[in-house]
Amino acid sequence: MFRPTVVMVDVRSEQVGATVVSGAETVILGPFNLLNRPTKTFTLYNAGALTLSGAVVQVNPDPHGMELGVMQGTPGPAVQIGPNPVLWQTYDSASFSQLGAGQVRSITANDLFRWWRIIGLHQGPNTSIAVSGWVNAATI
Repeated sequence: MFRPTVVMVDVRSEQVGATVVSGAETVILGPFNLLNRPTKTFTLYNAGALTLSGAVVQVNPDPHGMELGVMQGTPGPAVQIGPNPVLWQTYDSASFSQLGAGQVRSITANDLFRWWRIIGLHQGPNTSIAVSGWVNAATI
């Protein structure tokens, strides 16, 4: 007797944005715990009128921490504990380089790091750029 195999796919989609200020690193997207979702697509949209110097996809192997918005510490005051900040490392620094006004770019990553984020870098003089970011991650 034939029994079909049912494959359950766990998909996670997040959309976040930020204003990237010149001369400062700005978190555009994340950090997100995507360890159990090996297939990930990251997309950035430059909603500003100027070219964004770049954005860097970073990973963090820290096995500890919780995502922002997830509270830990009951009873008593809740404390948000993210991944160890000294463990962030560059995964991709080229794909979102020189993201022009109105441009949209995506990259796909198939690696198993726990924590993922995108940092915006802008070198323009005293300017800021609005950037939207999306991640779609799945278990297949």
